[in-house]
Amino acid sequence: LFFLSLAFSRGWIGEELRVVIGLVAGSAALAGGAAFMERGNRLLGHVITPVGLAIISISLVAATSLYGLVPVQVGLLGALASAIAAAVIAVRANSQTVAAFGLIAVLIAPPIMGATPDMTTLLFIAVVLVGTTGVALWRSWSWLPPVAFILAAPQAASWISGGPETV
Repeated sequence: LFFLSLAFSRGWIGEELRVVIGLVAGSAALAGGAAFMERGNRLLGHVITPVGLAIISISLVAATSLYGLVPVQVGLLGALASAIAAAVIAVRANSQTVAAFGLIAVLIAPPIMGATPDMTTLLFIAVVLVGTTGVALWRSWSWLPPVAFILAAPQAASWISGGPETV
């Protein structure tokens, strides 16, 4: 970690590789957390899985709004993919904690990535809300849809008040 910090600060590792390292490390942590949960070590799984989600989210933010390496829509697809992985892990392990972290990570993605309130963003939010409702029904987690709505409502309100942009 110290070498990476030194390499980042001195410019030895470029922006593209920083994002790739983050995505690989986050994916490895997400998979590792899932493996720990499958093997019955829920405590370590509940720590490593959200850390993986956070690393992936930070990497996607860096790729979109910080470095401008990929369009926001690609970043949102990455956030959706990581949220789907988190949902699968949460359902398989019956982990409401992982479900909450996955939901928060995916619904804060549009504003922190700088997504404009257009039809793509609205569709993204709609897909997340439908998926959240499906997970909530599957596992009987009645708290999940209201939390998803509370997190998505400001973004939907921004879209409605500003009027949709055409894509």
